[in-house]
Parts: sequence; C-alpha cells; structure tokens
Amino acid sequence: SEENTSPSAWKDWRIWLGIFISGTCLWWALKDADWPAIYVASKNINWLILIGCAPLFVLILILRAYRWTFFIENDKASTRLKYDCLNIGFMVTNILPLRIGEFVRAAVFAKKTNRSIVEVVATIATERVFDLIALGLIAVTVVPFLPVEGFLMVVQDKVQESCSLQDGTLNFTKNGLLYLCGGGVVALLGGFLLFCKFGRGFLAWFAQRMDLKDSKFVSFANSFFDGLDTPIKNKSLIKVILISVVTWVAICLANYAVLFAFPVGETNLGQVAGLAGAVFFELVICAAIAMPSVPGFVGVWQVAAKLAFIPYGEGVPGMDDGVLAFALVFHIFMYALTIIVGAHSAYNQRVSWNMIQNLLKGKSDDAGKE
Repeated sequence: SEENTSPSAWKDWRIWLGIFISGTCLWWALKDADWPAIYVASKNINWLILIGCAPLFVLILILRAYRWTFFIENDKASTRLKYDCLNIGFMVTNILPLRIGEFVRAAVFAKKTNRSIVEVVATIATERVFDLIALGLIAVTVVPFLPVEGFLMVVQDKVQESCSLQDGTLNFTKNGLLYLCGGGVVALLGGFLLFCKFGRGFLAWFAQRMDLKDSKFVSFANSFFDGLDTPIKNKSLIKVILISVVTWVAICLANYAVLFAFPVGETNLGQVAGLAGAVFFELVICAAIAMPSVPGFVGVWQVAAKLAFIPYGEGVPGMDDGVLAFALVFHIFMYALTIIVGAHSAYNQRVSWNMIQNLLKGKSDDAGKE
C-alpha cells in the first residue's frame, strides 16, 4: 500500500471529511470568543496544578498497558513494551490522519513479539469494545445526578437546525439518554459475546460453502478471532470490565484535578463543575472524538468541551471565557504530552520515524529491530 503521508493519500475522501468537520467545529466553538477575556483567563491558569497532573496521565497509560494484557492470548510481553507501543500509537494518531496510529501500535507490537498483526489489531478492537462498555456503565451511574437538560436542549436544537426539522420534532430527555447508554452497554456486550461464540462456526460454514477452507481469507479471519475472544477463553470477562471501569474512572479523576487549574471568575472549573461535571466532560469528549477529524482531534475537542460545561454555566460570571481557555490550553497541553511521551517510547523501542513510515508502506522487515 502507498505511504499514508504521500500526495496520493490526500485523495482519500476521509481526510477531507475530517478537515471539514474539524474546521466547522472549530469555527463554531470560537465564533463568539472574547479573545481579551480568554487571554486574561489563560494568564491566571494555575500551571503548578496543570503540570503536576501530567504524571497522573502517565500512570493511566501504564494502567491501560496493563489492561491490554487481558486481551492478548498467552501474553509474555512486558508491560513496558505494551506501554511503549500504546504511546507510539497515540503519538502517530496526533500527527498523521485517519487515526493510523492504531495500526502502527499493532504493527510495532506484532514485530516485537512475532505475532500476527491481524491478531494484535483484533486485541485493540476488543479493547475499544470494553472502553465503550465501561463508559456506558459510568454514564448510567452518573447521568441521573447531572443537570444535563440544558446540554440536551442545545444538542436537540442543533440537530433540528442542521436537519431542517421543525421545533418540537425531537425531544431529548435525561431518561432517553439513560436508556441510550444502558441499551448501548447491553447491545455491545451481548453482540460481542454472540460474535465470539458463533463467529468461528459461521466462518467454517461459510468457508466450506464457498470453497475457501485453505484461503488467505480464512487464515486472516482465524487470526482475528484469536485476538478477539481472549477475555472469554481466559474467563476474565468480569475482570476486564472492572479494570476498564477503573481505568476510565481514573481518567475522569485526572480531568477533575486539571479543572482546578483553570479560573472562572473568582473560582475555578473544578469547583463549578465538580467531579460529576468532570465525568460528564469525559463522556462528551469521547463521543465527540469518535467523529472524523484532523490529527489531534482539533475542533471536535473544543466543541465537546464547550458543550460539556453548558449545564454548569448558568449564572457563573466568566464561564464561557474560562471554558474556552480550558478547551484551548488543556488540549494543547495534552497534545504536547502525548507527543513527548510517544517520542520517548519510540526511543526506548528504537522505532524511528523512518521505521514508522516503512510500517505504513508495508515494508516493516527492519522496523523495531534492536
């Protein structure tokens, strides 16, 4: 395949869709910005708190690397290797389009451990399923205690406006959001279990009917299943769900600590939004970055931050300016932290940028060698 950073890569419509969505979101987030007020809010940021929270996010990355063990069958790789591969993937996602960092993460790990890259990609796909399950469980737990009516009203109005619907056509409610989150958890977990239980049998039946028994397609699919159903084969499903919930709760707690660094009038975002607000912020961010965007989630991240604090802005002086200062500064801070940590991990594993380019071109024979 061609290198993703070559001129021909720009012919991919998904790249242009991401640019359009990011540009539109950034325009909407900043169109009413009061830049002098945002500058003042940024000057008053408590950098000691913000920088002091960086180790928390590194610890969360270590926790995510440890969790990856439960998705890999007969895993003998060190947590350090998984941590480094994770960071390299995040770094590449922040630099190159189409979230290609997930493939790079899988390719580096596969090369280092002599595993099938298809199997490793499947472990990452499984990881994403349990991320969504954990976030859904957290949402079901927290949403009943959140003043989300204002947020839902804004989203409802924007959807009606963009779809040219009459006012009153849609009715987004807190109960509806709860049903959506709860139903999503049940559907995801149920679908995953059914797919793992019957997928191989269906594959065998399909291969026999289509005379594909010894084909590359069947070999590919079997490798994928090898990386997909490890939590079930190892009877660690409940443990994986618990670790996933703990991981995302830790992320929410780290975000909560960060909010205290950002001033809002005479107080700060942490005191205004509280822990529940920090959790809601993370849920909205995760939903937003699922959309196509440019590398680093520019635009969609800012819109998500602006929307997430709508329930807490009424009657709070300087709230809009404080939220935008947070949306810009914290995003840049996390982007820089991701690049720094990723570059350090690449150095640890002797993975150069040229090796990453070779992986993306399918020429990975020498990538990751000591």
